[in-house]
Amino acid sequence: GKSQGCCTSLDAALTFPRPLGGFIGLVGHLLSCTPVERGGPQSATPMHFFHEPDDHLMRWKWVSRGERRLRDAGYVVRSRRRPDPETHSHFIAGVEGQWIRSALRSICRPPGRDEC
Repeated sequence: GKSQGCCTSLDAALTFPRPLGGFIGLVGHLLSCTPVERGGPQSATPMHFFHEPDDHLMRWKWVSRGERRLRDAGYVVRSRRRPDPETHSHFIAGVEGQWIRSALRSICRPPGRDEC
C-alpha cells in the first residue's frame, strides 16, 4: 500500500488471523487504532517500509513511533528512508517500483539464493 493505502493495508495485515508471506508499505504508517499483538499471526512476517526523508505529510517523528511499536512487540520490521531522485517528496513516483521490487526480492528469496 501507498500513503493511506499503506495505513489501511497494514491494519488489514495485522488483523488477518493467519500468517502472510510479507508486507510492503510506501510512505505510510501504523494507525493508532491498529492492534499490535505480541506473538500475533504476523509477528514473523517480514514488513518492509519505505519513506521519503522530506515527506511533509507522513512526518518521520510520528511514523517512526508506529515502527517502534511493531519492533517492541517483536515484529520483523525493515525500514528504509531514501530520497526520491525526482524530488516529489511524499508523492514519490519513479523510485517506488525500485523499492517494491527490492522488498519482493527479499521476501521471496529462498535462504542461500541470490534470486527469486
